[in-house]
Amino acid sequence: MMRLVSLHLSNDRILWGHVLLEDTENPEASMARIMIEHSEKEPGYELYDKHNTVLSDLTVPATREANRIVETLLIPASEIAKREKAVREVIHSGYLEGFPDDMPWQGQLWMYARGEISIDQLQAYTDKGRQIPHAPGAAPADGADVPEEWWQATQARIRRHLLDTTLTEAEAAAALQISIDDVGELFGSNRLTSFDLNGEERIPDWQLLQPALPEFGDPAVLLPGLDVLFAAAPQPFLDAAAMTEFMTTARQFLSVDEAPLTPLAWMQQGRPLATVIALFRGRRWRR
Repeated sequence: MMRLVSLHLSNDRILWGHVLLEDTENPEASMARIMIEHSEKEPGYELYDKHNTVLSDLTVPATREANRIVETLLIPASEIAKREKAVREVIHSGYLEGFPDDMPWQGQLWMYARGEISIDQLQAYTDKGRQIPHAPGAAPADGADVPEEWWQATQARIRRHLLDTTLTEAEAAAALQISIDDVGELFGSNRLTSFDLNGEERIPDWQLLQPALPEFGDPAVLLPGLDVLFAAAPQPFLDAAAMTEFMTTARQFLSVDEAPLTPLAWMQQGRPLATVIALFRGRRWRR
């Protein structure tokens, strides 16, 4: 995976700049510095390496990522705003960014909004329910091209998924065997995260561990380490949607016996919380 280290892009009369990328899969590899220069040909720029060689092979990870970054930045803000509005209409609320039928699918919605994939790719993913590859050179489509019935059906599916995987405050209070006021205190002390769904507080249920023997009336408990996790989370993860996507997506460097675990499964198994927090920092190490 390529990580952006630094970026300079000027579009004042003439486009030029550079992108500096780090290969997080190979800490021994040198950083890739890719130059951006104006071109009279579409898409209006070319990428060069330090030897002034044109980089056009988008199957090369560094070239593909640099091209994606530049392509995205050059999309007019008005177009991005229009796409984001369309995505939010599906989800019904800005608080729900990150929640889809499945978490990776929501990522595809925002990739479309940013211009990283086309509407055809987004629809293909929705129809087939699988991760779609970046298509080199795929031109993003206009948000108006999306059929209204497709947005409505998608919106209904998302709402069903949200209701199935979240709890009301009263349900959380009953599961934890505490009062609703106590649930509010958990929000206030940053030990529980939630979002608003049409005026109702909804709590992602992954934050609660069910008792081993529910038939004996034992209460559910909060996922151990949740308060530390929230305290360590950087700003982009400080909403229920982003945190849920993060916690429920398998990560390669959380592998056990070569099987990647989600951060949630990792924590449920009592493995080091510091390793999960390291993911926030983009570091590759394991205990």
